[in-house]
Formats: sequence, structure tokens, C-alpha cells
Amino acid sequence: MLINLLKISIPTVFAFFLAIFLTPTATHFFYKYKMWKKKVRSGDTTSIEFKAIHHAKERAEISVPCVGGIIIWSSVLIITFLFFLISIIFPNDFFLKMNFFSRAQTLLPLGILVLGSLVGLIDDILEIIGKSRITRNSAWYTRAKIIVIILCGLVAGSWFFYKLGMTSIHIPFDGFLYLGILIIPLFIIVALATFSSGVIDGLDGLSGGVLASIFAAYSVIAYANNQIDLAAFSGVITGATLAFLWFNIPPARFMMGET
Repeated sequence: MLINLLKISIPTVFAFFLAIFLTPTATHFFYKYKMWKKKVRSGDTTSIEFKAIHHAKERAEISVPCVGGIIIWSSVLIITFLFFLISIIFPNDFFLKMNFFSRAQTLLPLGILVLGSLVGLIDDILEIIGKSRITRNSAWYTRAKIIVIILCGLVAGSWFFYKLGMTSIHIPFDGFLYLGILIIPLFIIVALATFSSGVIDGLDGLSGGVLASIFAAYSVIAYANNQIDLAAFSGVITGATLAFLWFNIPPARFMMGET
């Protein structure tokens, strides 16, 4: 019991302080190279009312760096592989138990995190450059991003179904629900829903607070299901996100962006 709690809490705390440590250097880099959108995308389908509601968000998009998510996933990667390397260099009982990088629980989530972050980073870079013909057309650019997200969900769902043999999901207080091959479109729906969380980015503190709460809940759920490695991994993301939130509250130094 105690070792499991330490396995979750220690990497989480390390991730928080690492992200805090990385932020000043990252912030200097973001502002030096003006890593914010050059203009707010607008399309014919955007109403005047919508623009009025999101006026503050749009103003932030063209004056505040939009790649703050780099701090989160880079901290997660560093902490994950740091604890993995420590367990190899010092293979005693304690450090072996502290390692939460495992094929069974965290390899796929880590891979999806890296893939999604890289796709988002490319999106943010295109927005920052502001010279792509694709990004100038809001409707076409949005469709292209949705297609990429669908493909990511398709790959993840196919991996779970064909490689891991996952065919059901657990419904709290009710048991397992068999989906069979329908688990693949479920992954696609979840991927699209996750992508839509970008709507709340640009409002100081909102995206960081929401995502930190979500991953903290994931950690608790994983712990309750005795998936300690996954609980620790979710805790690390929570710690890094809380550090991001520290600098994202008004006035925000940066926004999370798609990355």
C-alpha cells in the first residue's frame, strides 16, 4: 500500500517541480521567437455572437505564446524515462518498484501522448508561421485536422482491439459492457472529444485546471483498479499540468495550444 502511494506521489511531485524549473527558459524562448498566432482564424460559419463571446480568447491568441503544452509533455517524458533509467542503473528493490514505465500499462498511453503532441506541435507551428495556404482557409484546415485525429483514434482503437484483444469497457457500478469491434469507433469518438478540448484553451487557467482535474481522476481510478503504473503515469501528467496552470492563471504567460 505505502510503496504504491510513493510510486504515484514521488514522480508526480518531481514532474511538478521539473516543469516549474523548465518554464522560465521555455518562456524566454517562446517570447524571443514570438511563438504566437499571427492572426486569428475566422471562417464564414463564425457568427458575430460567437466572435463576441470569444473576444478575449482571440486577443490572447495573437499576443501570448500558444505552445505551452510543450512544457507538460516534455516534463512527462523526462520524468518517465528518468525513473526508468534509475531503475536500470540502480536495480535495487525500491527503484525497481518506482519505475512506472511498463509495456502492459503505460507504453501505449505514452506513445499516444507523444504522437498527439507532435501532431499538435506541427499544427501550432503552422499557425505561428501563418504562411500556409491550408491555415488561411479555416474550414479546410479544420477538416484536415479532424481527419488526422480520426486516423490517430483509428490506430489506437485498432491496437487495442487486434493487438491487446480489448473488446469491452467497464461501466462504474454496473460492470463490463461488451463492444467487440465497436471499440474502434469508440476510440475515434474519444479522440475527437479530446481534440475539442482546444475550445477552452486561450481562457486563462481554464484548460490547465480542467485537464489537471481529469488526469487526477484518471490516477485515482487507475489506483482503485490496481493499475499502479498507469496511476503513476496519470499522476505525472497531473503534476506537470499543475505547474503549467501555475503560469497559466491570469495574466497567462502562455497558452497550451494544440501541442
